Amino acid sequence: MESKILHLSLLLSITGLLILVYITETIEPPLSKTVDVQSTALGKNVHLQGNITSIHRFDGGSTLLTLVDEAGEIKVYLPHTTASRFSEQLKEGTTIDLVGVVELYRGNPEVVIENHNALEVLE
Repeated sequence: MESKILHLSLLLSITGLLILVYITETIEPPLSKTVDVQSTALGKNVHLQGNITSIHRFDGGSTLLTLVDEAGEIKVYLPHTTASRFSEQLKEGTTIDLVGVVELYRGNPEVVIENHNALEVLE
């Protein structure tokens, strides 16, 4: 009897963990404005949508975008692995939708895209 309860508990625990992993990969934060992304949001995921106004491509393959919406602007950093997947699509004036982590770079908040699935080119 005790082994059945133990097996059931183990099965429920594993099922719960798998559900949590699935949810964390598929759920995204609500859409925010660039003005809402401040240094107080460090380490948090944000969901932004806006137009690219400038692009700087680094020698190592990473890219820094300036994203603008009706509220303001923010820098968005794409590591090489993500930038390489979107190199042809990312142009000034392009609208993008992204989920990234807020980090501080030289005293200013910027959004870092850690996964290529977290970036979508809309136009």
